[in-house]
Amino acid sequence: MLRDIITIGDKIDIRPLDHDGKQVQGARPYASMLVNIEDEEIIHITAPIIQNKVLILHPDREYHLCFYTETGLFQCKCASLGHYKDNKTVVLRVKLRSRIEKLQRRQYYRLECIHDITYRFLTENDERLPKINDIIKQNNEKFEHNWIKGAIIDISGGGARIKSASSHQKGDKIRIKLDLVIGNKLRLMELDAEVLASYKVENRNDLFEHRVHFYNISRRDREDLIKYIFEQDRLRRKNEKADL
Repeated sequence: MLRDIITIGDKIDIRPLDHDGKQVQGARPYASMLVNIEDEEIIHITAPIIQNKVLILHPDREYHLCFYTETGLFQCKCASLGHYKDNKTVVLRVKLRSRIEKLQRRQYYRLECIHDITYRFLTENDERLPKINDIIKQNNEKFEHNWIKGAIIDISGGGARIKSASSHQKGDKIRIKLDLVIGNKLRLMELDAEVLASYKVENRNDLFEHRVHFYNISRRDREDLIKYIFEQDRLRRKNEKADL
């Protein structure tokens, strides 16, 4: 049964499909959430909000849904059957147009944000140095002059996209220092990451964008990071509803 796979409150990514049923290249996913399961074919999801505007799915177009559930990622195709308002929330009624299937690859919900950070290059020797996460801070002071200023532009439990004035090569390893407010408490965190891709920002010769994935991350750090992401997402949705 559908209720055995997906649950009310599950996060959803929505992507438009082209006429061949393939995802539109370069299209960014729209964030949504499951709010009701009407039957085995029809579900109700929140309408995405883009720049404070509600996005209504086109009834003559198919979309790809990716569900973030407690047991993993699931995907299917859907089409819009219309929409309605529940208090201040616009809800989309959609029909599943394909069998819901599990995605085998591991993935994390990604939060778009601007968060200032500092980071530095790692070598094989100093990868073993203690992090502030470990509450052991000795000898960290002598590395302060090596930290580079940057900003995270999106982040997940598995990695991030970063902008900075420094260029990098694929395979470079860095240590990212950031401070997060989680459950109304300040959490200082250092995360080791490997650069997967790096390129110049369009029309800017002094700014670079880097895609990185986290490695050697502790279970506690990963859980706290995911908790922070979902707290920020809930806060953003609440503020967006208040602005409508």
